[in-house]
Amino acid sequence: PTSPAPRVRAAPAADDEDAPTSSTASGSADVWRPAWATPELQASQLSELEHLIRDTFVQIPVDANGDPLEPLRAAQERSELLVRDEPIVLEVALSDGLTARLGVPPFYPTQPATVIQVGESSSGSARLPAEAVRALERELR
Repeated sequence: PTSPAPRVRAAPAADDEDAPTSSTASGSADVWRPAWATPELQASQLSELEHLIRDTFVQIPVDANGDPLEPLRAAQERSELLVRDEPIVLEVALSDGLTARLGVPPFYPTQPATVIQVGESSSGSARLPAEAVRALERELR
């Protein structure tokens, strides 16, 4: 089964830091959009992610929904802020056979990436202890 597409939409920057905005065309849910979030911040995010991919430090899994960076690229072309409620998931090879899945939040690099899962790349069954995962998250900050 495929997961549903992340909810995203382009929006102008908010004037009020606490003002939520609608996240989808259906408008049923609110997504936090801080006043400091700008298209320039997301340009920095996109540039860093593309650099990491180009240098093969990370991989971004592409699923049935397509390239998860495409909505960010499209918003950048229009100089708009992309509001989304799901992180962009990266896969990082930590060592031979050990892979980490990281979540890059909507307003990274101001918001730090988080560790979603660490395990064997072939089966995903082996896990690092929770304290090791938290230490990895601290290093990301």
